[in-house]
Amino acid sequence: MLKHFACRYLPAELLSARGTALQWLPLFALPLVLMTFNFSRFSVSTGDATALLYWQALYLTGMAAPLIAVFAASAEAREKAANYGGAAWLPINEKVQHIARLLVVVLSLAAFHFLNFGGTWLASVLTGRIGSLRILWLGLLAFVGCLGIAGLASALARVTNLITTLVVFVAWQFIGILPSVVEG
Repeated sequence: MLKHFACRYLPAELLSARGTALQWLPLFALPLVLMTFNFSRFSVSTGDATALLYWQALYLTGMAAPLIAVFAASAEAREKAANYGGAAWLPINEKVQHIARLLVVVLSLAAFHFLNFGGTWLASVLTGRIGSLRILWLGLLAFVGCLGIAGLASALARVTNLITTLVVFVAWQFIGILPSVVEG
């Protein structure tokens, strides 16, 4: 089954994602890195990577869930628009196809997090800030944290649409930053 997955389902999903929003969404990290670096120059400079981490909080507390939902929902919207590529008439395992699609979403999210936190780390190293390794750890933790959201958003987008999924995860992000939720 694993060989079948690696030889048929995954390449088909990678081919379907080529040239779509899912391929280009990771580039949204580049303006985020520039914003992080430029805003950190105006904040209190402690000489370490902390100033850059403060601005990464904009992504983590304000944009992460909706942006991850856009990644996942764009793949599902693409499939709906293409009438699932005629897969309804083919002898395929739908669950395996969904797993392959989610894996492609995860690969796209990995590229986004690599560009976002890797670019921030590079800016930190080039400016001589100490403690830059913390940025990479935060990026790894942010990526691991996005996996569950990507799965939920993918499942929700499969049964609804992109707008509904986005609204749900904007609400998720907003509820997640309320003091009563954060502080217990």
